[in-house]
Amino acid sequence: MAQSTYVNPSLLQLRQSFRTSTAYLVSLTFVMLVLGAIAAMPAYGSKDAEDQEAAMHRVDSFHAELINIMKKGPALTLRYERLLPIVKEHFDVPLMARIALDQHWADMHKEERQKLVDRLRQLIAVTYAARLTEFEDQAFRTLDSTSTASNRIEVDSQLATADAGTISLYYRLFLRDGRWRIYDVVNEGVGVLEMMQTQFSDVVAESGFSGVIEMVDQRISEHLSKAARGNQ
Repeated sequence: MAQSTYVNPSLLQLRQSFRTSTAYLVSLTFVMLVLGAIAAMPAYGSKDAEDQEAAMHRVDSFHAELINIMKKGPALTLRYERLLPIVKEHFDVPLMARIALDQHWADMHKEERQKLVDRLRQLIAVTYAARLTEFEDQAFRTLDSTSTASNRIEVDSQLATADAGTISLYYRLFLRDGRWRIYDVVNEGVGVLEMMQTQFSDVVAESGFSGVIEMVDQRISEHLSKAARGNQ
């Protein structure tokens, strides 16, 4: 005959209470872990919006600098001198040089690379100085931005002029060391980098790196010579 086992009702109630408390703690711990994991996940949408805002701010700042330069006066040499540090601040010229030379960049020495970067910075500055003369109510407008990669953003903008109407300007920016900088400008469908790649490729094939430097120096001299003749 089986012997019955007596269990104190109070003990049963205690066991039930312990099981309920343990289940509650396990559930609470799981919920906290899930919420913690969600909170730790990167906010991709928010980060992308912040990056696009920063890139657009970079373009707006560059435009403001250009307007300020035009308001200072018509002398090209003075505009050129003022534009040099502005180009250095807003443009990723080393990246532009590397992309423009394509596979030839790997064959260059460190000193040659730096020399080309310095020359391209001067060329960009003198080109802007030559094209943007006196201020005549020109107005830049930043329209939109698009992320093309985690470190690349494109910004669409316009320049309104009295004589040439509205000019479309499309900026490509690259994120380096936490800062967005311009590495290409597309004007009416024609990109600066695309032109440089074509020209540099032909010159390197014929005259090597020295030919590229000579070509860039010639372009700089042409702009400055025109300015000198205009001031006579």
